[in-house]
Amino acid sequence: MRKGFTLMELIIVVIIIAILASIALPSFFKTTGKAKQAEANNLLGMLRSAQLRYYAEFEAYSADCGTLDASYTTPKYFTTISCAASDPIASVSDGTCTKTITANGDITPSGC
Repeated sequence: MRKGFTLMELIIVVIIIAILASIALPSFFKTTGKAKQAEANNLLGMLRSAQLRYYAEFEAYSADCGTLDASYTTPKYFTTISCAASDPIASVSDGTCTKTITANGDITPSGC
């Protein structure tokens, strides 16, 4: 008597795994997208607060994020963080998605 699985049993297992993956993957990508947006909003809120503190002290916004009293860890999704001396006062970008924030807190996405 031979031991092992038949081709039909293996095909059924592959089909079951494919069905489970088709259910799980969209949920995973949706969660990743939410994490990306949360990171952007968190960075922008922190930069806005730092810009407002800078404005209170010097009566102008900083064009250099390095002069702000903001400390943050290296972002996971966004590669470019910039500040501006006029509205919008800060932006984050990952190459395709850019989000900006104004002094009054309005966040504007572009390409997201």
